[in-house]
Amino acid sequence: MQKSYHVFKEDEMKIMYDIKSGNFIEIKCAVKDYDIFYETNLKNIPEKRDSFACEGKRLGRISFVTTECCNLSCKYCFAESGTYHSTERKVMSVDTMKKSFEYVCSKYENGVNLVHFFGGEPMLGYESIREFIMWCNRYCKENGIVAPNYSIVTNGTIMNENMFDFLNAYKVNLVVSIDGTKELNDYARVSNTFKSVYDKIYENFKNLPVERNFKIGCEITLNHIHILKFKKGIVREWLDELCSIGFNYATIGVAETPVQECHISADEKEILQSIEKEIIDYFFQRYRSSNDFISVEIMSLIRQMAQKGKSLTCGAGYHSISVMPDGKILPCYQFYHDDNFVMGDINGGNSECFEEIRELFKKDYRADIKECRDCWLRNQCTVHCKGFSYNSTGKLDSIAKTRCWLVEAAMQRLMFNILKLKKEKEEYNNFVINLYALNKEYSYNK
Repeated sequence: MQKSYHVFKEDEMKIMYDIKSGNFIEIKCAVKDYDIFYETNLKNIPEKRDSFACEGKRLGRISFVTTECCNLSCKYCFAESGTYHSTERKVMSVDTMKKSFEYVCSKYENGVNLVHFFGGEPMLGYESIREFIMWCNRYCKENGIVAPNYSIVTNGTIMNENMFDFLNAYKVNLVVSIDGTKELNDYARVSNTFKSVYDKIYENFKNLPVERNFKIGCEITLNHIHILKFKKGIVREWLDELCSIGFNYATIGVAETPVQECHISADEKEILQSIEKEIIDYFFQRYRSSNDFISVEIMSLIRQMAQKGKSLTCGAGYHSISVMPDGKILPCYQFYHDDNFVMGDINGGNSECFEEIRELFKKDYRADIKECRDCWLRNQCTVHCKGFSYNSTGKLDSIAKTRCWLVEAAMQRLMFNILKLKKEKEEYNNFVINLYALNKEYSYNK
């Protein structure tokens, strides 16, 4: 029989977590019987209610795979160096972008919260992006729709002053893929035409003004080089260097790849979790003292802790959709190689598949995964990605274990930091107020 609680230790603090309610408490004294301690302190707290995948009249996100080409050849890229196995240098036309947005508006009368440009390297299709954004703002105004937010994921190597001026004028947020210091980044993120990807990024971003109308995030993909270079305390150095470039926030993931040079094995789980715990400590402290460089993941995890409902599964297919350069609609670009998941085509055809695939992806497959059913974080976890799972195992109802290791380490360390901070009442209250304001500032909901 499964326990209703989970006990773990962080540093010298022993913590009990109530699986049903999501509440947690420090065990301050010697406890002989955890069952009695649980009954006394946590059992009667209302449990998290079930959450259901539902939709409103506004889609969460549409991702345009703007290009099926890239100027880099990153070792762990799921899309075969950004080509999606295409032999052509495909760039999405502005006409395809317009048709895609109109198609979304025909399905969701209030439009979409976020238009997300992805690749490949999307800035190779910059002219299409620029023309579309200007058109989209006009279209929304003419049709009484709240215009979306815009974001671009880029490798940062081909940015120029004109591009930055446009981003600033239209408030287009940027996410730069960079894995840390020069040594860490240039291990897996490589070019066939220039020596250092890190140096290119640094040169392009070092002189941007602090006061601007758009945010710049950095997307760090932990891989085998981070395992090899880790030693206690070094994560602060890695993150401080990224902060010095001028990034506003960081998102951190792990390479899901069969490429051995980048793959993180089960034997390296402990080191990966140590890295993640240092990341949590670093950003938790920054939330207390500064807002100039923050972690989106921490906001997301704490928000889930505070919610009364259980966490939802990956939103692919119903909260977000992707469009390929040829107009093919997918639940997520991770499914680019499998026509079984095509939801339709903005140029016509297969429109009945849209509803069918959307319903398929609304299902919470975690209920079918034994590892999820047995996990003490099953009501809190936000990292089940159908795309990563399918690409790793060929099944939607499976897990990518490295993501599980990360979220376990993150949640344990977050609980530890929160319990420690609660001992300083004024500091804790200021932390909550600051976090609330930042959550509002970084939300794409309109």
